[in-house]
Amino acid sequence: MLALVLLLTAVPAGAEQGFLLGATVPFNRVSGDLNDLNTGYGIGVYGGYGVNRYLSFVADAFRTKHALKSGDGSVYLKGITLDIKVNVPISGSRIEPYIRGGVGRYILDHTENPARGNGRQTGIGMDIVLIPELIFSLGLTSRRIDFDTVPGKKSSVSSFEYGVIYRFL
Repeated sequence: MLALVLLLTAVPAGAEQGFLLGATVPFNRVSGDLNDLNTGYGIGVYGGYGVNRYLSFVADAFRTKHALKSGDGSVYLKGITLDIKVNVPISGSRIEPYIRGGVGRYILDHTENPARGNGRQTGIGMDIVLIPELIFSLGLTSRRIDFDTVPGKKSSVSSFEYGVIYRFL
């Protein structure tokens, strides 16, 4: 345990200027008007550009599979988001908390006529710098989605995601 504490605090973190690319594993819980779905998990990709140590612009695409609570079958929730990410550096630490927020486009794919929607999201998390180029990331995101192809149907999605990010220095 002591070795882990020393590893995480020995070298300062610091998001720097440059391109970022990564992979995530999202876990999504859907609620609201579309609450007939179990929690699902899937895969995602992550990319962006760090303007400086404090500010990044990021894009995220994911797909999660959700079993229906009533009956057989499953539904896929797909999303593409654009966010602003604000890092909060901790002096002398490899751990760097962040907040992020933005907009997204979503598809709930369950029939021949998938439901499409727009939404916004906010999130918090932390990046852990393993080596200067490699980051392990954990985050919680709250999404509010209004499905325009299903009038009056609004949904909330709570996401937990983890992944690795490669920073091109």
